[in-house]
Amino acid sequence: TPEKEHMLNTRYLIPFTMNEQIIGYTGRSIIPNLKQRYFNQYPSHVLYNFDLLNDENTKDILVTEGPIDAALIGGVAICHYSFRENHLDWLTKCGKRIVIVPDRDKDGMAMVNQAVLAGFSVAFPDWGTIAPLAKRRSSACATRTPLPR
Repeated sequence: TPEKEHMLNTRYLIPFTMNEQIIGYTGRSIIPNLKQRYFNQYPSHVLYNFDLLNDENTKDILVTEGPIDAALIGGVAICHYSFRENHLDWLTKCGKRIVIVPDRDKDGMAMVNQAVLAGFSVAFPDWGTIAPLAKRRSSACATRTPLPR
């Protein structure tokens, strides 16, 4: 974007949708070591990629902390270090297998504790680099075919 306010011209924008409507975005800085890496303009209670919960072809919902990780693996993100009550409600009621893929840090472990209490699965994949998985998952999501197990 050419927009200079909030340095949006130096960020890549990730749209947030809900019920097939754009409801906001996050902007991630492309400038290394910038103090404010993200600029967020979305309601605090939403999940990134919310509409995946209603996708008939999706059986498993991978849940991450941030939207970049979620976009790379074809999942949803809570956009916070812990679940909000409505996140747990939406995830529990969507009728799909919920698999938490936490960051490997203190906040990720807090997310794991909440997930276990909610009855969700937790995964710590050994991805090495996320690029090969992201390519496979993005391709599968784009074509609506399941990933090989």
